[in-house]
Amino acid sequence: MVDYPGEVSLKQIYGTYNRAVLKVVPSLRAYAEPLTDAMVAFYLASQKCFTTDVQAHYVYSPRELTRWVRGIYEAIQPLEVLPIEGLVRVWAHEALLLFQDRLVNERKDIGRMKT
Repeated sequence: MVDYPGEVSLKQIYGTYNRAVLKVVPSLRAYAEPLTDAMVAFYLASQKCFTTDVQAHYVYSPRELTRWVRGIYEAIQPLEVLPIEGLVRVWAHEALLLFQDRLVNERKDIGRMKT
């Protein structure tokens, strides 16, 4: 049985994806590493807090990160210019679609994430 990649490997894999995605908007290329670090940190924190012990459907795999990168790409691909604030908004929007929609009890689950 092979486990999912660790933090270092996830950063390497999704850093490569994010660098490719951000080539679409050249002014954002410098943000690939911080974007990747934030994505991986959020993913790992969610994976740690929301386990199948809490709810059976809280199953996390690197597919969530792949979907996140793809969602960002699809949102920024038609744009020629996007300020960093716009990238952050797209990043957060896609994260909400992937992670918040799974929560059974938003208030209780968000409280779990803060601790």
